[in-house]
Amino acid sequence: MRITDVLLTFVIAATGAATACSSANPDFVCKLDADCVSASGVQGACEVTHRCSLPDTVCPTRRRYVEYAGTLSERCTDAVLGCVTDVRAGDQVTCVRKMDGSAWCWGAGVTTPKRFGTATDIAEIAVGGMGVCVRHETAEVECATSPSAPVTRIAGLSAVRISVGANHACAVTSDRRVACWGANQRGQLGDGTLQTSSVPVMVGLSGMRQVSAGANSTCAVGDSGYVFCWGTNDFGELGAGTCQDCPVIGELARSPVPVDFALPLADSVTVGGHFACATTPSGTVYCWGSNGQAQLIGATGDYSEVPVQLTSLTGVTRLTTGASHACVSDASGAVLCWGDNRFRQSTSTAADLLKTPVPVVGADGLALRFVDISAGTQHTCGRSSDGIVQCWGDNSRGEIGDGTLSAATQPSAAMLTCP
Repeated sequence: MRITDVLLTFVIAATGAATACSSANPDFVCKLDADCVSASGVQGACEVTHRCSLPDTVCPTRRRYVEYAGTLSERCTDAVLGCVTDVRAGDQVTCVRKMDGSAWCWGAGVTTPKRFGTATDIAEIAVGGMGVCVRHETAEVECATSPSAPVTRIAGLSAVRISVGANHACAVTSDRRVACWGANQRGQLGDGTLQTSSVPVMVGLSGMRQVSAGANSTCAVGDSGYVFCWGTNDFGELGAGTCQDCPVIGELARSPVPVDFALPLADSVTVGGHFACATTPSGTVYCWGSNGQAQLIGATGDYSEVPVQLTSLTGVTRLTTGASHACVSDASGAVLCWGDNRFRQSTSTAADLLKTPVPVVGADGLALRFVDISAGTQHTCGRSSDGIVQCWGDNSRGEIGDGTLSAATQPSAAMLTCP
């Protein structure tokens, strides 16, 4: 069925679009429902994909995309949901992995999602200041300095997990060790030196299951539940506490040191700008390092070298850290964020600093629920169960993915389409 009741705004926009390209269905982008009023006065809707739809009782959702919706033209609106499996926010960049094994990124000056590389077997994607890395189903790893830069294979690396920091990256290798590469002026590679390396160097750890690269420090958790960190310790990022035998030289460690015994056995760890946090199997959260933006909820002082339990958080199933903010979610998908909020990267609450966890809500004031969350440097993104990706916070480089460079004080849907 073709939609003949074309939107008035489409008639105006498509005239110019048709002269610029040969597509039979020029791609009109909407921002508000007001952009989607048909020539006969029927009120359309600006969908989360930023394309207009009109009522159609044939569709399960009773809505169908209009003729000028690009690749979505004349499809039922429910046909575009559910293809995104992972979302990862980094430094001014956001990327997702789709079910077809492809990766899509935006930011770094690009305001809408663009395909990253050509691979169709991507198993994991990681984003940071150093760029974008993907792990293939074959365990090979490829990286690029930006979403639009050439993709390069990391020679000799076989990985099961990857993480990208501000200027270095790390991986858990197939034999459960840790390898890192990139800048090393603060010991963030953990190989016992301060020498930068363009190829992966081995860290003296084994039996590891996850690694997280931050600004200038790195932490990893083993199958045993013990957490080790290395790199800069300017703000207590290593969480070494009173460790007397740790190989800390000045304000950094060139090799892994165990996190203080105040931290129970953990199942995950994540490193932010100058702080780190870990979750336990029981759903509790411990953080250490900088407290300059209230990252260590309830703690006194500007930093802590000892892990501090965030007692206001329970039942946590997911944890993510940005430059100076953090977010958690529980089994229901409800998300709480705290810390730096100058760009509304934590929540839409009108405060630049959140000293207690605050729910993430939509424009209607209702709490949003996500099955995946990821905090970038100054923005945050979440993926709902139906595959919709929404981001909020700084958008000066297009990291929200909604086609604009305007800051998103409320969660805004990225312009993703399926397949």
